[in-house]
Amino acid sequence: NRINSVSIDRVSGTLPQLNTSNQPIMLLRLWLALCFFLLQTCFSFGAEPTETASKGGKKRVVDKCAFERGLVQKEITADAIAKNHKFFCNGTNVAFENDVLGFITPWNHRGFKVSSYFKRKFTYYSPVWLPVMPQKIEQQEAFSGKKKAFKILGVDQINKAWITGLQQNATEGGVGGVGKGNPVRVVPRLALEHFAEVQLLINLLAQPRVFFSEVYTLCKKHGFSGIVLEGQVLFYHKFRELALDWFKMVGGAFQAVGLDFIVVLPPPPRDLTTPSPTDMAAEDVYKIAPYVTKFILMTYDYSLESAGPSAPYGWVEGCVKRYTHTYTQEGLVGGVNSTQIMLGIPFYGRTWNSTGSEPGAPVLGEQATKMLRDLNTPVVWDDTHREHHAKIKTKNGVFEMYFPTLLFIQERLNLARNLGVGVAIWELGQGLDYFFDLL
Repeated sequence: NRINSVSIDRVSGTLPQLNTSNQPIMLLRLWLALCFFLLQTCFSFGAEPTETASKGGKKRVVDKCAFERGLVQKEITADAIAKNHKFFCNGTNVAFENDVLGFITPWNHRGFKVSSYFKRKFTYYSPVWLPVMPQKIEQQEAFSGKKKAFKILGVDQINKAWITGLQQNATEGGVGGVGKGNPVRVVPRLALEHFAEVQLLINLLAQPRVFFSEVYTLCKKHGFSGIVLEGQVLFYHKFRELALDWFKMVGGAFQAVGLDFIVVLPPPPRDLTTPSPTDMAAEDVYKIAPYVTKFILMTYDYSLESAGPSAPYGWVEGCVKRYTHTYTQEGLVGGVNSTQIMLGIPFYGRTWNSTGSEPGAPVLGEQATKMLRDLNTPVVWDDTHREHHAKIKTKNGVFEMYFPTLLFIQERLNLARNLGVGVAIWELGQGLDYFFDLL
């Protein structure tokens, strides 16, 4: 086939520095570096959503959703967030009609808890279990398929009881039909890591059939509905022909057996008119679209080095349209069907110190709420970027924080409705319970 016939003499060495400025892999490393702190934070969150009473004796499931309670507003206070965020309406009410995917991380167990309760609102769940690492083999061994150029790790983390619980009794949970998933489809994320050495990547691209066979066996054994594939290295321009063939062959194989093949596109550049070395051209995405179930756009982490919005509204809209309205030198050639696109929405925020000496640090929903409430901090709405932010004064200095709120999420859900796309949430355990009223 073409993959075995393409000359590889023109590529060697190590790939240029990856742009990891705004992708989940970078967040993985940040979380692990702060492991003990985050675990304490995550497990100190309120109890998982249930209909039982809270510590204050009130039911956490309320009759009216966030909209009906008048909580989706520009003008909000820290006290209002703290008072209301643990209360939500019934988990069977579906408010957002398009597809929804939720990422779930094994180091934040709260994500698995909320996923069980709100499963009726989701089409897909993507647990972040499975990193894919290279195995060093000879080039001829890779092209012959005698040895695998990769290994899938994390299989021991797969939670079979959680999967079984999702698949059983898909219609239980009260009135409102079966929701989006019937049952919700479990599509674990496979993330390609440490493939920056060119020969390692070439060996992987030489084995589309081997890759599919390995993943297919994993899906059948554990009851997965397919996978989410994240691998920024696959989008380098110099490997364009090899990568296009690989995507078509792997995606076509998944399609033939009825499994989902969902692809995470590289983080969009801040300037959408200037492509980056890891930015697959829109027309190439259009070419592989027939072989891909969904594309996830990482439309957040816009500001990292200095304080600013996480997902500026205009930028998010532009990121979607660059793939749904594909232009070449010949003009408009069509584009990816909007129903194949999933717009990324973060359930976490970021804080920056006043000196600007360090990149922004991730902040989870409960953390942000506590900081705002304890320090009686005013919350400000940015009309241009459509995000809430605050300046937090502490004894250690002034911090600026941008963070998701009900209106932040609703604005992006409305944009997704208008563009006809779905949404992908990073990640379920990081947000506030009343966020789910909007889904």
